[in-house]
Amino acid sequence: MWSAIGLATHLRVAGTRLAVPIARKAATAPATFFRRTTIHGTVVVRRGFAATRACPAAAATEGMVRKTKASATKKPAAKKPAAKKKLAAKKKPVKKKKPVAKKKPAKKELSETAKKTLLSRSVTELKQLALYGEVPKASGDSAWKLVLSQRLKGFGKGFSSSDISELSQQFHSLPAAERAQLNLEADQNKAANQSAYRAWVESKKPEDILVANYARTALKRVGERLSNVQLDSAKLSPIVDKRLPKRPANVKALYIRARHESGDLVNVPFEEVSRRLGTEWAGLTDAERKPFFDAVEASVAEYDKVMNSLLGPDWQQVRNAQRNIVRRVETRISRLSNTPEPSPSPSP
Repeated sequence: MWSAIGLATHLRVAGTRLAVPIARKAATAPATFFRRTTIHGTVVVRRGFAATRACPAAAATEGMVRKTKASATKKPAAKKPAAKKKLAAKKKPVKKKKPVAKKKPAKKELSETAKKTLLSRSVTELKQLALYGEVPKASGDSAWKLVLSQRLKGFGKGFSSSDISELSQQFHSLPAAERAQLNLEADQNKAANQSAYRAWVESKKPEDILVANYARTALKRVGERLSNVQLDSAKLSPIVDKRLPKRPANVKALYIRARHESGDLVNVPFEEVSRRLGTEWAGLTDAERKPFFDAVEASVAEYDKVMNSLLGPDWQQVRNAQRNIVRRVETRISRLSNTPEPSPSPSP
């Protein structure tokens, strides 16, 4: 039989487990001999009061059992603070290799024959844009032109300046009745010419007329630079289209026009007129200049309104695109002929 001291010693050694023999004996003994006490799940066997007197060691044993159970229930170990992850070192940016530009194949030089052919085609293209030679041929609209056209038919292309001089003398010696008949015929031709011209112009789109006038100006420059390009200057005059409004004049031009219309400068030399008008304009106050600025503003608004109705709201882009078409052809002609290229056209 275990004493209280022995039991305490055994519990200290064996932890919370009770030795098998003691447990069996405690289970079969009478209640007066052993008392089973369960402390925190552990069976503690004590002697009954009938067998022995209360012993202080039993209380000590119970305290030891409690301490043993408390020690058996271990506190969870404090978690160590998680180590801070080291920031990965930034990788140095990989330098991208610059793509090696492929060498453009060298342009083949055109032969002289090819250049001449391309030059001729470019001049023809510019003539087509200019509507060169398409204006209806006008009949003689003056008595002199009628006589000249009638008398020179027999000469063909072999007439000289002396022939023209002789014909002029004959014209001035014509009887009055014959000259009156020639003047009447000329007036009729003039009216017919104007009607035919107007009908031809109106058969074209307004934008075609704009392109044609740009191309005619370019053709004049080409004719001046290239001696082998023969052009008839009479066929390069600007095409007059009543549908297209005139560009608005600037403020100073309006002032000069108003001063000439006043009649104050009729007998003043041209050089003096320019100097005087420049001085007058510089001396005008803002209030005196205001009517001219207002007139320019009104004319610009009217010009924009008409062009908008003819070419649409983006009429400026349309006009610039047409000008660029002509410029490209003229530039090609200049490069093929080794002549100076045209300068950029100023904005209107």
